[in-house]
Amino acid sequence: MRRQVRVLIAGGLLAGAALGAGGAGGAGGAGAGCKGDGAHQPPATGAPPAGAARDPLLDLALPAGAARVEGTNYRVDAVALPGCTAGATCTALAELTALADFKVNREYPFKFVPAPGTTLDGKATFAPTGVHTGRLVIKFKRPAAAATTVDGAFKLSVCSADRCDVETAQLAIAVP
Repeated sequence: MRRQVRVLIAGGLLAGAALGAGGAGGAGGAGAGCKGDGAHQPPATGAPPAGAARDPLLDLALPAGAARVEGTNYRVDAVALPGCTAGATCTALAELTALADFKVNREYPFKFVPAPGTTLDGKATFAPTGVHTGRLVIKFKRPAAAATTVDGAFKLSVCSADRCDVETAQLAIAVP
């Protein structure tokens, strides 16, 4: 029943709101605000802070056609939401999944650095959605009706009990 409710909510978001949408890489390092023991990471409940509403885009299932970027200890699946028209503010989602015994580093300042030619509408936001997952929401301006891409660097960090890796995933999200 819970899954059906999420599907109905997701379908309503896509149909009712003109949400529109809109690689490979990784260079690692250690440190970056992670103790490595996992003790600094609060339990991932998925609940928003007191008084704040949870962004429904954090729970939306990624539409088909997601581009995948794989690193040693993570993967990122990214896709532009359908319904994006020329001149409109559109949305792309990137789902970070930490692999094996790695977890999303909740202390790292995740960010998206757009490539030249990609115009953001505000700052991209990241939120952990579980111990091993997190969602990057990118709002951007679509310049024309022709097919385009949302390009940029997703700065991220995943941690194991022994170390934290700081990575850069180069995203190229197709916007049909």
